[in-house]
Amino acid sequence: MSTLNKILIVEDDPAMQATLDQALRREDYGLFLASSFREGAQFFEAENPDVVLLDINLPDRSGRELFEHLRAQDDEAVIIVLTAFPDLRSAVAMMKAGAFDYLVKPFDLTELKIAIRKGLEINRLKTEVIRLKRHERDCLTVEAIVGESGATRGLREDILRVAAASHSTVLITGESGTGKELVAQAIHAHSPRAGGPLVTINCSAIPEHLVESELFGHERGAFTGATQATKGVFELASGGTLFLDEIGELPLAIQPKLLRALESRRIKRIGASREIPVDIRLVAATNRNLAEAVARGEFREDLYFRINVIPLHIPPLRERAEDIRPLLAAVSGELARRTGLPPVEWAPPALRQIERYPWPGNVREMRNLIERMMILHGHKGKQVVIGAEQLPHEMRPAPRAPLAAADPDDRDACTLEEMERRHIATVMKRFENNKSEVSRRLGISRNTLKEKLNRYGLSG
Repeated sequence: MSTLNKILIVEDDPAMQATLDQALRREDYGLFLASSFREGAQFFEAENPDVVLLDINLPDRSGRELFEHLRAQDDEAVIIVLTAFPDLRSAVAMMKAGAFDYLVKPFDLTELKIAIRKGLEINRLKTEVIRLKRHERDCLTVEAIVGESGATRGLREDILRVAAASHSTVLITGESGTGKELVAQAIHAHSPRAGGPLVTINCSAIPEHLVESELFGHERGAFTGATQATKGVFELASGGTLFLDEIGELPLAIQPKLLRALESRRIKRIGASREIPVDIRLVAATNRNLAEAVARGEFREDLYFRINVIPLHIPPLRERAEDIRPLLAAVSGELARRTGLPPVEWAPPALRQIERYPWPGNVREMRNLIERMMILHGHKGKQVVIGAEQLPHEMRPAPRAPLAAADPDDRDACTLEEMERRHIATVMKRFENNKSEVSRRLGISRNTLKEKLNRYGLSG
């Protein structure tokens, strides 16, 4: 055992104190000996021990009073009560009040050592839980949204502003893999609702016949298989935030019920006769163009207007090249902590290919790439440097044929990067190098177009 594990012994019997001192020093604990209420309280405050061995009978005040004093200082303190048989009732009462264990004198020293080890393990687990909760909370904040591009910096600022309006509905849009759930988590973490639950449900992952039950819950016997009453996500999220991911996949038949729940802030479980009030903030996300879905009759217009109160858009990774390097470092570090493998580094040729790649799968695709490189090429304790030849085939440079000689029937064989280069060249030619018109037709900004023209060596 490390001497970092401190044991405070509060025992007024000199013979018992000496026995405990001799037995526990062999275990390499840091020991502090007290023989009264006053000394025990002083040592506890000064040394913050990991475990306290507390005798019930003390000369100045009772051990039970010291127990209450120590618990008032730290209600998580691990206190093992030492008691003679006549004091057993007091020991049991202290157990009910939060003591970790009690031992009846005379006790076996092995039994005492086991109790101490258990107490230290409880302390270790509590510390780990606190660390994990702190890490989880940190991962949910805007600081977890990595990137140096103007779009990403603006997104972080928007999240903080939006989070403060804790009742306003938010609609997050963006391609698959851009990090919509991360944005929803940050909104919740910075809002006045952060102390409440954040409940997430993916609307595309629920069978259509179960969607209503998942959203609003059901009573026992409401349908075949409903053996007990079950809360839906609206109830579970009450007091916090409800995140409906891929809301564009919600069946049309359910959409009026969702609209009513959002407008009335009341829901009715399947099979119930009464409504239940709920206090939630809705954050929804989709990778679909909901306005077009409304025009096609695939999404209700009234629901679309109800959820599109505060829109937040996440641009695809190909439109924010400045974010690629910071994301590579952040994702690599996160995966390294999770896998125990060293973070990967990138040789300059590989890095150039990564920055030129259009990333159709966005940050999710990047995460998959880094994890694959770690597993295939990483070794514990050894730094990994990935070269261009180790990148997946679709990310490697392809020989460039002259544009005029490009075979239009050869599109299936070329990389995504080459397809994008050819398409931009075609549109530039069609509109006589008018960058404003070309960027409008391609649906990208003029700055992004300029970056792509430079990247692909196209004139304009």
